[in-house]
Amino acid sequence: SWSETPPPIHLSINGLAIDASQPTNLYAIAWDPVVAAADSNIVFKSTDGGANWAQQGNVLANSFLVTDPVTPGTLYAGGDFGIFKSIDGGSNWAAVGPAVHSFVIDPLNPTTLYAARTDYDCFWLWLEYQCFVTSLIFKSTDGATSWTQVAAFDDGLAVLAVDPLTPTTLYAAGMGIVKSTDGGATWGAPEGSPPTDTAPPETSITSAADGSGAALANNAVTLSSSLTSTFTGTDNVGLSRFECQLDGGGFSACAN
Repeated sequence: SWSETPPPIHLSINGLAIDASQPTNLYAIAWDPVVAAADSNIVFKSTDGGANWAQQGNVLANSFLVTDPVTPGTLYAGGDFGIFKSIDGGSNWAAVGPAVHSFVIDPLNPTTLYAARTDYDCFWLWLEYQCFVTSLIFKSTDGATSWTQVAAFDDGLAVLAVDPLTPTTLYAAGMGIVKSTDGGATWGAPEGSPPTDTAPPETSITSAADGSGAALANNAVTLSSSLTSTFTGTDNVGLSRFECQLDGGGFSACAN
């Protein structure tokens, strides 16, 4: 069963964290459209397991709030505007790192931190909005004083996780899962990951008809604005979509 123990009801909660050394101490960050400045979140603290909350300070964070597992009162928050750190329970914050959307702490050595973000470079091509996606992973070994980029992927990563017993083992996930066993220096697919599609699909078109239902022969030309095709065949992993080419343009995902 659940009971509601929120800060003021009109707030949107963007982060929630528990003090590992004192689990009745909770922290939350929330955007208040009435009080807070643009893009700023209010930090709240509860010392009684969420029954009561007191405002602590403000921070430009919209993605995460994490507590240091060893040092009470040390918090990290961040998002689109960077990483921020507080050493006084959320009252005061200092900018300490790049814009990221996922953040984890080494539970055995809490000055070692990992963070990740995904960048999108989007544009219009052949009447379709397309994006190049790049994900970056950063590491700090000095409590966020300095950061080093340790990995980059041509894919979206939304989540980071650290092994609580062997914290040099990390996982990052988004459009797939990657794993590091050396503290982020190298990454690869973990055992048991979904299989990689390495073979072309063995599919073929068995029939095609235009919008009026008239059958179309192979290499036929039609002025119809719609086309219905029937396929047969198999693929070693599974088809995610079909792509079509119209009027000699580039290939793009078929509407249906």
